Amino acid sequence: MIAYLKGNIVQINLESLIVENNGIGYEVFFARPETVSLNQDIQLFTYHRIAEDDQSLFGFTKQSELSFFKQLVSVKGIGAKSAMNIFAKVNIDNLISAITMGNIDFLKSINGVGNKSAAQIILDLQGKLAISKSSESSLVVSGLQDSLRSLGYRSAEIAAITEQLIDIEGKSEPEVLKQALQLLAKNRG
Repeated sequence: MIAYLKGNIVQINLESLIVENNGIGYEVFFARPETVSLNQDIQLFTYHRIAEDDQSLFGFTKQSELSFFKQLVSVKGIGAKSAMNIFAKVNIDNLISAITMGNIDFLKSINGVGNKSAAQIILDLQGKLAISKSSESSLVVSGLQDSLRSLGYRSAEIAAITEQLIDIEGKSEPEVLKQALQLLAKNRG
């Protein structure tokens, strides 16, 4: 599994980048190739999709974007390429807001998202996305909640400490996870 890739952009395509690392060129699907330039050094957090007949890398400049992407591909009927299409077409802040508010019309307005997919996105993700001061913080909290659930914590315990998390803006997910685990231990003890 490739978790991240650091290298130099040697080619920019419509939907992907070729990133050279130690003499190997990796094709990485990237939502907004127009935001980068040739010969730019870049670090991408990656989602490594392995299927029966295909292996693909999907890259994000922020760990929080990758966390949200993983949530999006967990939605029934939304594959990695569909999720990347959504990332390319809309602002993430607006997307999170639409999901949280249950705005099906906004989701249907995204090219490639129909009635059924929009309803499924809202059904699967509404209530799982935390809204705080900024969407990046929201994505970090959302990823944190998934991590804590996978560690066996109940939703009620997680909800109780989510509001207690302080100054998470600019902190990495491991730092926020450490703070959350400390709060959970304090609440249990």
